[in-house]
Amino acid sequence: MKIGYSLDENDYLNHQLFIASKSERIKKKRQRNKIIIPIFYLPFCLMFVLNKQYIWALFFIIAPILWFFIYPIRERKRYINHYSAFIKEHWNEKFGKLSTVEFNNEYIIATDNNSESKVATIGIKEIYELQSYIYINLKDGQSLIIPKEKIENKNVLIGRLKELADFLKIGYIIDENWVWK
Repeated sequence: MKIGYSLDENDYLNHQLFIASKSERIKKKRQRNKIIIPIFYLPFCLMFVLNKQYIWALFFIIAPILWFFIYPIRERKRYINHYSAFIKEHWNEKFGKLSTVEFNNEYIIATDNNSESKVATIGIKEIYELQSYIYINLKDGQSLIIPKEKIENKNVLIGRLKELADFLKIGYIIDENWVWK
């Protein structure tokens, strides 16, 4: 089966955010950053309560609570800005270029204007199907990004990829509710 499509900045950005959301290291870092400031404020709160300075104690209670709920929103935007800048710097030449990908049981052959790559299907780690994308993650850390709305016969492609996943005994993970948060 052979498909053709082109990728834009948003396609690359969604892929990077998806990969970040699945990374255990990044999950731990984000959780740690969310709770470190509230923990830091706790001794100050206790100090002001013991000194009967309740206004300051209240401040050191409210500030970390606000941080706990507002920081994740700010952090989400920071990740988006970081990855967006990275993508513009490194992959802007790929935006809008027609790419073709051919699937068979032995190889995936991907071509664009400048290159062609041939990957043995045994090099596929897992396949993710999201609401708008299909990501084929390879064992070497690279991925194929397939935007569903930019391809024809997406149901045929999905069926073919499920067959390939069964043939290779790898995961075909459907996560249509994934959003960057």
